[in-house]
Amino acid sequence: MPYFENSEEEWVNSLSDEAERDVIFLWHIAGARFGGPTYPKEELPMAIERVTNALIAAGSTVGFGDPDKADWKEERDLLNAENPGAAIAARWVADSKESEFLVFARRPQNK
Repeated sequence: MPYFENSEEEWVNSLSDEAERDVIFLWHIAGARFGGPTYPKEELPMAIERVTNALIAAGSTVGFGDPDKADWKEERDLLNAENPGAAIAARWVADSKESEFLVFARRPQNK
């Protein structure tokens, strides 16, 4: 069982708040930033799936770039997936360097 600085629910709430204030990168989630639990490597994909699904359910959008600028590229294929978190976790497993800068942002227009 992973060590929790905060419960996973509290951590997701902290991430969601940060996604509204600024942005969350996928590497923040994988690296347990903002007081999150650390997971063994084999459990990380399931944790990414749970946490990213919770962020999306809380109103986060997903993409690359700056969500407040014209260069924002929303990843609709992920948002429209049957299980967005599983699709995001699969991208992480396939190539963590390519997906580490995937952005989660919660803006008033996304709520």
